[in-house]
Amino acid sequence: MIEFKGECGHTIRAKDEDAGKVVRCSYCGREAPVPDEQEDQLSFLLNEVERTGEFESPRRKLFGKSNPSQSAARSTRSPGDFNPFAIALKMCYAAVIITVLIVSGKFAYKWWIDVDRPSVTARTDSRHGDGKQQPMTSGDIRTRNSPQCGLLRPPLPEGKSGIFINSVPPKAMVYVRRAEDASGLCIIKDPKVKTRGRTGTAIRLQPDIYEVAVVLEPSDPQLMAFPGYQQARRKFDDPRARMEARVKVLEDYFMPDRAKRIAIETRSDSSQVIVRYYEVEVVKGSWTPETALFLPEELELAELMNYFPKGKVFGFDAEAVRQELSFQEVPQEDQPFLIDALSQIGMFPYRLDTGDKKGKKDKVLAYRVFRIGLVTGTISTTLLN
Repeated sequence: MIEFKGECGHTIRAKDEDAGKVVRCSYCGREAPVPDEQEDQLSFLLNEVERTGEFESPRRKLFGKSNPSQSAARSTRSPGDFNPFAIALKMCYAAVIITVLIVSGKFAYKWWIDVDRPSVTARTDSRHGDGKQQPMTSGDIRTRNSPQCGLLRPPLPEGKSGIFINSVPPKAMVYVRRAEDASGLCIIKDPKVKTRGRTGTAIRLQPDIYEVAVVLEPSDPQLMAFPGYQQARRKFDDPRARMEARVKVLEDYFMPDRAKRIAIETRSDSSQVIVRYYEVEVVKGSWTPETALFLPEELELAELMNYFPKGKVFGFDAEAVRQELSFQEVPQEDQPFLIDALSQIGMFPYRLDTGDKKGKKDKVLAYRVFRIGLVTGTISTTLLN
């Protein structure tokens, strides 16, 4: 038996052998072509809804009769009448399909992110100021349950190796080469140096010992704003002076950090730049930090805060850091500034003797370097003379 709808909306039943022929509707008397094959259930329902705004379920057809008044009302509707129920039903179908796609997409994305994510239980980290590689436990690894510890941005992929180089002023150029490849050729002119970038970004590297150069233009706007820098620049920029004297001007002006040396290098275009050189060891499955500071040594900590980048970059337990500062005999009035500095750049060399060293050749000015771990957010210290 073939069932289909006539133009009047009435259901017409025809024999299977009448497929493709023309029969007459018993309700309105009009001729109607019999379809060649039965429509599928979904198409039948949508067709019925589109024509009448309602549909008869198979259960209703078998066990119940439709209301004659409703059937009459349906029969008076023309096929072109606006039918909000049919539109709403189609929108519901579309919403269901979109929901299924969104949910499936989320599961697919989570699976894609987790693929090739190594399971790390132990690794080493060179965040300690003494330069020794300290073993890390599973509790040291930053997970999704402890997102406020260590470096907050950029995120460092777990199980990968590399360096995170920071600087003040920010966005200085970084050049990296293996220490065994270092030669008399300036690193910024070395054609073998292919790894370069800007400070404030993570650089993926294989485990090895590297020479890292942080390069800053002498005309950097933030440098030019430092007190006394313009007078110092005229001295180290003087081509008549010997190179040793020019470099000594920089060493006296800038605050010391963990750099092996500071230099004035000449680029291929004959322009000169200020370069700090570091030796950094990259350990398998670990990220090694280094911070280049181009800051005036004579400024007090409260004054230096005006030149630090804004925004928190390192997360840690402030109370634990405060206890360490107190243990290292940092005065209470300096502790808030030092905590802010650590949250913004992750490292700071605190001057232990704030006295004026001018005219006192026998006096050595010492610094204690405070550093925040990239992964754990814990504080470590080392003494720098």
